[in-house]
Amino acid sequence: MKGFWNGLLINLQFFTTIPIKKEIPMSAGHFRWAIRSFPLLGLMLGTMIASAVLLLQLTPVSPLAVAFIIVILTIFLTGGIHLDGWLDCCDGFFSYRDREKRLAIMSDPRAGAFGVIGVILLLACKWLVIYEILLHRGVDIYFIAAIVLIPFYTRMLMGLMLTGMVTAKQEGLASMFKQATGKHVIYFYCLYLLILISILWMWKPELMWLASGMLLLLAILYLFLKQKTETWFGGITGDVLGAATEGMEVIYWVILWGLHYIVMV
Repeated sequence: MKGFWNGLLINLQFFTTIPIKKEIPMSAGHFRWAIRSFPLLGLMLGTMIASAVLLLQLTPVSPLAVAFIIVILTIFLTGGIHLDGWLDCCDGFFSYRDREKRLAIMSDPRAGAFGVIGVILLLACKWLVIYEILLHRGVDIYFIAAIVLIPFYTRMLMGLMLTGMVTAKQEGLASMFKQATGKHVIYFYCLYLLILISILWMWKPELMWLASGMLLLLAILYLFLKQKTETWFGGITGDVLGAATEGMEVIYWVILWGLHYIVMV
């Protein structure tokens, strides 16, 4: 149990701006538990953002402002770490160079034009889609569930990529976490899914179907990225993991936006 909590604290230190002052040894055992608790980290982040949205319903804040606050909170809570990965991957990918040159561009601390444009488009798309959902549906149970579930699944994708894909470099954050992965990661993720879907089924079955659909999309995106990341970048890096997290989040929101118009979930 101590290893589990230390792993979760490592996640909070690495991937959030939540101040954790406890010094935790950077051992393989602690990193192993950190990877196993990735989805729980996402669940915590989603719950915090959902709580903020519910509190905003007690104020006269407009849907436009709520959508903006959700986007800003996502960046603030994570310190923009995944957004930085998206920026670097846009710079590398749209350079249309070979894999080695792309990795060199991604390692450059300077932001290029493609990266800046990519971040602007990503944030604009996220803000627009969330605003459209709020405008037509308001803050209902499905919207709150989406806020909580999306970070849960995007962090699960990050753990699956670390477990099932090769790394492009022998150094860096991705390589450090990769060395601590193992087959037990999948068992823990399946346990989380079983508990989550069971709770949703007993509470509101419609939400169980929402969670199951999001799981199916997770599987499709994982298989797609498993095929493409090695071709594009030679494997995963910390930037690739961050870009996948941000990209998947937007894909989820866009699909949910489309569902509101097509089937009115």
